[in-house]
Amino acid sequence: MPERTEVMWLDISDKFNSETNFPNCVDPVYGKLIRCINPRGVGYNYYNYMEYVSVLLMRVAYANLSFVAIDVGLEEK
Repeated sequence: MPERTEVMWLDISDKFNSETNFPNCVDPVYGKLIRCINPRGVGYNYYNYMEYVSVLLMRVAYANLSFVAIDVGLEEK
């Protein structure tokens, strides 16, 4: 990914404002807990604060809703 310039950051911010009505937003990060069955032998590693077993999905997206990056893994405690 190329290094972003000030003009690029302003363009991204303008697109978010026009598409989603979120001013001054660039590459938002969103997390979601996804329920799952606890894998054998991992103890309580997948047990979250809401008292169910889950994995954490984190994503970064552009204004056109395409993903820049995703990560699915264990929620850090």
